[in-house]
Amino acid sequence: GVAWRRAAVAERFGVHVASPEDDVSGLVAEVSGGTGANAVIEAVGSAAAHAAALRLVRPGGVISVCGVMTAPSFGFTPSECYDKNVTYRIGRCPARRIMEELMPLVRAGELPPDGLVTHRLPLAAAPEAYRMFAARTEGCLKVVFLVAD
Repeated sequence: GVAWRRAAVAERFGVHVASPEDDVSGLVAEVSGGTGANAVIEAVGSAAAHAAALRLVRPGGVISVCGVMTAPSFGFTPSECYDKNVTYRIGRCPARRIMEELMPLVRAGELPPDGLVTHRLPLAAAPEAYRMFAARTEGCLKVVFLVAD
């Protein structure tokens, strides 16, 4: 499905991707010496992904959520998070703030977007581009809008 095509892109950038069939808990235990992950990034946005993040993070670790949570409840209770002394961070990407830092790197070729940008469309096509992205249209990962000078 779409998630695994995105996972293939992530792997090209050095991310270790595990499938739901993998023994993720065993993998994290192996690479952490049994303590759990220092930090877990939850990028799915489901209750099951939240529960998995809490299982994988070490006591005193950090769960950082960038997945858009639309479920009516989380995969864990606040007391479970408290008992494990986990820092839970959630919020939108501060894109406007980091854009000033990142765009010069992209322009200089130090941070090439190749492999991430799948569509380059005129700004007039924005409504259709948002529909494609929301529908997770085959091959649509990131869209760049071209603005005429």
